[in-house]
Amino acid sequence: TSLDEDLKLMEKKMDHSLSLLSVNFNKKGHPHTDEWKLLVTQYNWKLYTFEDEDSQNDGKENISNQMKKLQLLLQICGGFTSKHEEKREEQMEEILKKHGDYALTFDNILKMVAIFFRIKSGIPVLIMGETGCGKTKLLK
Repeated sequence: TSLDEDLKLMEKKMDHSLSLLSVNFNKKGHPHTDEWKLLVTQYNWKLYTFEDEDSQNDGKENISNQMKKLQLLLQICGGFTSKHEEKREEQMEEILKKHGDYALTFDNILKMVAIFFRIKSGIPVLIMGETGCGKTKLLK
């Protein structure tokens, strides 16, 4: 079948609330960029690209960028304790206040998501690194 036919078939089966976590595929010149753009448009996916932000901020991010990243992480891992938007924002503000010294980067999000799904699947996780590199803070 054609891509268009596949998309129409999937549209009937797929939940449109899917969020896609990705690096900037436009910059990478990936051979399937056009297909990804079509999928993002077709399903109204929210595409998160933190790669540019991480390189431009040099560790000096503003609170709204951290909030966006934390919101994405909590959505993926099911960490929100309420369905109400106001309560979710309060929860994110509390987490950011408690861990304000931690820079939530694209790489850290990927690590946290990988750890989360491995633990959820019952796969042992071993985190290694030099003293003071942030292993404990990553888990917190």
